[in-house]
Amino acid sequence: MTEKNIRDAANIIADVTGKGTYLHIAMKGVSDKAVHLLVYGVMEKYYTLNFIIDELCEKIKNNLRPYMLVALYCVLYTDKPAGIVTGIVCEALTKAGKGAVKGFFTAVIAKADRADYSLPAPGQKGYEETKYNLPSWLIGMYKKEYPNKYGEIIERSEKHFTHIVPYCEEWEVFSADPNAEKTKTGYFVKNDKEIGKLFADGKVTYMSLGSTMICESVGEVNGKKILDACAAPGGKAVYLAKKGGEVIACDIHPHRMKLIESYAKRMRTKMTVLLQDAMQLKEDFIDSFDVVLCDVPCSGLGVIDKKRDIVINKKYEDILALSEAQKKILNNCSLYVKPGGTLIYSTCTVFSIENGQQTEAFLQAHSDYIKEDEVQYLPDGKGMEGFYLCRMRKN
Repeated sequence: MTEKNIRDAANIIADVTGKGTYLHIAMKGVSDKAVHLLVYGVMEKYYTLNFIIDELCEKIKNNLRPYMLVALYCVLYTDKPAGIVTGIVCEALTKAGKGAVKGFFTAVIAKADRADYSLPAPGQKGYEETKYNLPSWLIGMYKKEYPNKYGEIIERSEKHFTHIVPYCEEWEVFSADPNAEKTKTGYFVKNDKEIGKLFADGKVTYMSLGSTMICESVGEVNGKKILDACAAPGGKAVYLAKKGGEVIACDIHPHRMKLIESYAKRMRTKMTVLLQDAMQLKEDFIDSFDVVLCDVPCSGLGVIDKKRDIVINKKYEDILALSEAQKKILNNCSLYVKPGGTLIYSTCTVFSIENGQQTEAFLQAHSDYIKEDEVQYLPDGKGMEGFYLCRMRKN
């Protein structure tokens, strides 16, 4: 770990927590493993670290907080001695033009190393925020939705697994990772260089187990005309095309269309990619598809282990706004299904405001549709994350 690692990590954290930059965008092009460790470590311990900072510092400027977050993460959650951390952090502050605060940082780091702070006890304000490293409003949603097992669900989200879908011989997967664990649709693997080679060659693709189960819920797709209405980055569209579906993949953003095209090219998969807003009616799509997949934009709160920034930057009001968009997408895209065809509504979240409430309201308003299947997947600590799907048939 170097002073540059500290500065780079602090700058990324400042962008994510101060400017609302998506973490995956802020990390784009960052290959240094030390920076990855620092940034993702701080994200996972964000609320605990902030509580400790507020305990140890009467006041700290916003532009210094990212540096303090990184410094305390190093002291409390890595094996680096406090003295070494202090030296590297102070050097980073100097290089960043913040050398005047070195004494302040040295004192706070020493306090943290001596544990001159106390985390809240059960029943005290901030206890669950620091225990689960989530904001209080989100913990409240878990409590309301899952009153008897909210803690279990949250804690099971804190697991790191990589799931792949193979398009090669099984021996190639086990050659790359002898400890690969087979699932219904692929394998859990250690994401190292050998798996990366298979990915680069188009022999495997990264796709969560929940996402593959959403695709599997469609049933037989060979020769069927399929619309993926919100397709980027393209995983589900490629999966369905690989199974023989005639896929049209749409997205509202041109740059995200390029992601789909790139994905399809790497996987040597044919499909049509169109620029299309899923909330806007496209007349020539009406009654045209055997299967319409509405994998709608959602809060992503079923996959927080991979997207820790969403719990920092999202608010409840954002979920309400998303639910309105989801409703419009579902109502509009339902018009594209042929009589007898299938409509799939799916999300990667665990809350009914984006899931069951949406499909229930839709079915009540559309007597031409019946529900065939509905599944809420919950994080299980073994690789499954929080996904929802509802399969509906058009009469």
